[in-house]
Amino acid sequence: MKLLTLSLPKTNKRIILGSVLVLVLLAAGSYIWLAKSGKIAPVNLSLLGAKITAVFSGKKDTSFILEGINPQDLKINLAANTTNYEETAQPGEGVTHLARRALKSYLSDKGDSFNLTAEHKIYIEDYLQKKTGSQLLKLGDKVNFSDQLIAEAINQSQKLTSNQLENLKQFSALVTF
Repeated sequence: MKLLTLSLPKTNKRIILGSVLVLVLLAAGSYIWLAKSGKIAPVNLSLLGAKITAVFSGKKDTSFILEGINPQDLKINLAANTTNYEETAQPGEGVTHLARRALKSYLSDKGDSFNLTAEHKIYIEDYLQKKTGSQLLKLGDKVNFSDQLIAEAINQSQKLTSNQLENLKQFSALVTF
């Protein structure tokens, strides 16, 4: 059994217990709001079954002992609502090729309302490749690109200056999208 002990300076027992109650209610309210807004995935609520014991140890401090908590239960998976675009390497392909296909799938799913030029797409696939890695791929290797990473790349591409976009034309001329 794992124990988590919090030590506080000696204070009025009612104030401490009231503060703990307020914190628990705030945490529960925050969780409900985040869960309803889709920002977090459901959490293992077995933590609610944990035993909370207040130990008043004289003049110096007050401790709260939480019994029966598995540290894994305290983790919240913020990426649960993430869509991954998994691409499989074909002969002669690298991460950039897979990033290009993942972007195409993403745009197909989300609608191509981003007004992306070929230059934007070159930037995005390069951004994805740099964030994912440039490892050598073998036939059948799989690479995942999260929708969050692709959205981040699209947002970054929208910040390119006209000079940067003009510079990318030399590369976009070599690729068919």
